[in-house]
Amino acid sequence: MRVHKVEHCDCFPDGILVWLELTDLPERFQKQAREIDGGNFSPTAFGLCAFWDQANRTAELITDTDPEPGNSRNAFYSDTNGEKHWFEISLPPELMDQVHSVCRKEAALALERRGAQNLDRRFTLPPGPVM
Repeated sequence: MRVHKVEHCDCFPDGILVWLELTDLPERFQKQAREIDGGNFSPTAFGLCAFWDQANRTAELITDTDPEPGNSRNAFYSDTNGEKHWFEISLPPELMDQVHSVCRKEAALALERRGAQNLDRRFTLPPGPVM
């Protein structure tokens, strides 16, 4: 599993929400996605969502909670209609390091576009999409 690219980002006053496209997921999740999307299955429609906390300089995954067992699900497959189907996937430390690095880079770019000299300078992100 690896981060393929950044799908898009949304800025908030205290950080940035980063939507990441994943590739090379284990076959069992690809099989589940094929059952969801049939012939429209896309191996690049898997993703993660992470929030870069500007104050703490950390990236935390955004999860969806299954109401029945109460389990937290951390990765999703977006079907051809744009609906997200969430999965609980064991994410290796290397992937989490990559998520952290990508989120930090995206936050730095967002701040730079808004006039900050570097990521460590105190700067409030105005709400809105990152262009």
